[in-house]
Amino acid sequence: MKNAIIILVLLMFVSMAEAKVMVTEVYYDPLQTETGGEAVELFNEGEQAVDISGWSLRTKSSAKDATIPDGTSLNPLQYYLITDAGWNLSKDSPEWPEADHEEALTLTNADGGLALVNKDGTIMDAVGWGSPDQIPPELFEGTPHAGVAQGISLQRKTNGTFIDSEDNSADFIEGAPTLLSGIIKKSAQTIDVIINITNSPIKISSAELTGDDLNVSGIQLLPFPGKMRTAKLSLKIDDADGLNDISSVQANFLSQIINSTSETAEINGSLFMNFSVEIPYYQIPGNYSASITAEDVFGAKDNITIPFEILEIAGISLEKTELILKGINGSAAASIRNIGNGPLAIELSSTNFSSDETTIIANQMAFRITNLENGNLFLGNLTDKPQRTSFALNPAAEANLELFLNTLTNTSRGLYRGKVLVTGTK
Repeated sequence: MKNAIIILVLLMFVSMAEAKVMVTEVYYDPLQTETGGEAVELFNEGEQAVDISGWSLRTKSSAKDATIPDGTSLNPLQYYLITDAGWNLSKDSPEWPEADHEEALTLTNADGGLALVNKDGTIMDAVGWGSPDQIPPELFEGTPHAGVAQGISLQRKTNGTFIDSEDNSADFIEGAPTLLSGIIKKSAQTIDVIINITNSPIKISSAELTGDDLNVSGIQLLPFPGKMRTAKLSLKIDDADGLNDISSVQANFLSQIINSTSETAEINGSLFMNFSVEIPYYQIPGNYSASITAEDVFGAKDNITIPFEILEIAGISLEKTELILKGINGSAAASIRNIGNGPLAIELSSTNFSSDETTIIANQMAFRITNLENGNLFLGNLTDKPQRTSFALNPAAEANLELFLNTLTNTSRGLYRGKVLVTGTK
């Protein structure tokens, strides 16, 4: 029988050792209101659930400032949040959790403390702040914490588990509140709502595309052969509500989407913007339009279009401007590139080729021109009259021109010079 009693006592001791409910955070001086804004966080660091029914908070104001309802159990590693009545409406942040238990609390902002008392009247934990000679001794452990500023909470230190040396000044630190509750009942966040009522909050009052190349009605732009041409879109945007709340301005020009510019100025409430846009040399001639859209932070938009015309331009470039044929059977080649914005036929003509003593006439020079885009070729002999190839060379496409000396006569030795004219034409 004696052994049985000893075993029972040991089991009770183990059970009590494993159940450890402590105060882990105290928020006693809220920003918003003292009525409804105070909170005390409990935590079960033990390995067993603890029945905390009838447990209470003792403060300087009341022996039972708040009492936990019957039927309340705190599981291992679970939090329990006791707050002032009206907490869910009055707490400083709507993102903080709802309380597990709300009841009127009176936590002193200076020289205060609280004790967690079980239903048998045993003090399980205590936290105090301020001067120890102004606080009842049962409301703190060791030395009280010095105290915190408004909007800051007392938080128990942790190194993987909560520290409890039974000295409040050593066990607690100050920090921004991190309150937790046992059950997350709701999650809430605030949305700032601004209502902007106006008939025309944003307006593109003027838009201009600079660089007109013809003195006729409308806007005509001529590409630059073989390279990009830069033009400029100039805008004036008025913000009728005067809030300077334009969030984005976007230009769509020849499939280029431009969202920002470094050239922006605000003058007398109007926003002036310049967009640099590019015209590729191979842009197909025809009628186009630039579209500009401005939007404010409320989603109100205005847009405008600017019609313009891309003019036709012809241009070719040669890879080489000098070819050397060595001997009767010599040959040489150079590429021809269409750097305009429309298809071109290639025409060839030639002078005679002369040395100091004699001449090789033009038609003794044969040529072969090959369209590298599709493999089509054209053969012939040069003459002083332009010869037109039988294929079109598209914009940015290339052709290969080869020259051959086509003579079986005993041509005198010497250095012969002449010119071959390469023309791109519609």
